Amino acid sequence: MGIFDQIKSAFSSGDDARETPAVRKARDDPKPATKAARHYTVQSGDTLYKIAEELYGSGDEYEKIFEANREILDSPDHIKPGQKLNIP
Repeated sequence: MGIFDQIKSAFSSGDDARETPAVRKARDDPKPATKAARHYTVQSGDTLYKIAEELYGSGDEYEKIFEANREILDSPDHIKPGQKLNIP
């Protein structure tokens, strides 16, 4: 056995008794999938109601889009062509 094998053997005890369940879970669980950000560019004639109807199947969901874009929208009734909206 070479020096590297001896070192590897010394540090790998197989089942480490010091490993807590949380550490084992973090090691064994795959990384959670991250949600890809969705965006929508406002077109002429769009309203948040129409966008929600197209994306969610119900215009009544427009408030979700408005809340996700409060930093760029003053009112759900005032959107402008070219604005890039975050879609939750």
